[in-house]
Amino acid sequence: MALYILLLLITVLGCIYSGNNKKREIICSAIIISILLILCGLRGINCGTDNINYLRIFTTHDFESFEYGFIASYFLIPNFQLWLFLYAAFTYMILFFQLKKETTYMCLGILIYMISTTKFFPESFNIIRQALAASIMLWAFISWKNSKKLETFIAIAIATLFHTSSIIALPFLLLKYIRLPYWLCVTAVIITVGLGMTHIINDTLQLFALGITEFNSSDSTAELAAKYASYGNDTSFLNANAMLLNTVPITGMAILTYPFSKDAKNVYGFYYLIFILATIIGNIFIPAMVYGFRLVFSLQIVQVLVLPLAYQYYNKLGRQLITCYLILLSIVYLYYLHLLPIVGIRSIIPYKFIDDIQFVLDSFIN
Repeated sequence: MALYILLLLITVLGCIYSGNNKKREIICSAIIISILLILCGLRGINCGTDNINYLRIFTTHDFESFEYGFIASYFLIPNFQLWLFLYAAFTYMILFFQLKKETTYMCLGILIYMISTTKFFPESFNIIRQALAASIMLWAFISWKNSKKLETFIAIAIATLFHTSSIIALPFLLLKYIRLPYWLCVTAVIITVGLGMTHIINDTLQLFALGITEFNSSDSTAELAAKYASYGNDTSFLNANAMLLNTVPITGMAILTYPFSKDAKNVYGFYYLIFILATIIGNIFIPAMVYGFRLVFSLQIVQVLVLPLAYQYYNKLGRQLITCYLILLSIVYLYYLHLLPIVGIRSIIPYKFIDDIQFVLDSFIN
């Protein structure tokens, strides 16, 4: 965990030092991206929840998906560690160059990539196909906003070769020609997050009812505790609560980053509408953690543009509010890092990175 606290501090210092100086932004962003690449690209086999599955496919060629870019990568790259490194490299390099193209506050974009509750950075250790597809979709959205239609469709086609969910980007391209008032955006996200919270309330009431029922039973304290633990491990209960932790901060970002001025609407209004609609969908799908999360993950990548561009176009008060929000979001991120090993989830990010160095060296040598 200390590695990621240090990385967070380096990124924050990069944001402060570079300010709105483009040259400093590029240098600091390149340094941070390089650190991300080292951590992710040289991770060991025990990091994340999917690496073992990827290694199994690498050795057996028993493919369960039909994304041809993903399948081709197994045959084109002979070494598993090199395969992981190149996936991370393409994911982060595309992110870097698209941020460089579109915003002055590149470090701020990388900070959002790292600490957003959509978990772009942690998931790049885990659902690596969709993490790569998300970066490519960012390229597609920027190309579409800049009226590069052919480049847009090429980017979406490439993204789909690695994760079929990328095809969902096509109808969202129409948002470039739509403008929605602030009151409608805020009302929509508040109502939908409220609907999602009803699932949390329902689960809490069920847990309370379980306590009332079992209070009068003849079970021992240990048996009663076991029943509570069993309910607490119920998938729907954990999924709903986890998604609430994810979606409430994102809803807050949606409320804070609306493009009020005409210039702001022209620069990032399109990205904001993608973000607001993806947030609404995510709120509605709170109970369906996996499906809802995977559905909007690649769309939510526009967060790395929306918040930096809002910061760029807001007045002093608006920037102060965004700064306060980022402090709170950083606390949530640290809590997330702290929570993973406690609840017994295999590390999505490599807490034992140094211990994995020998595996990395052995992999390249062999």
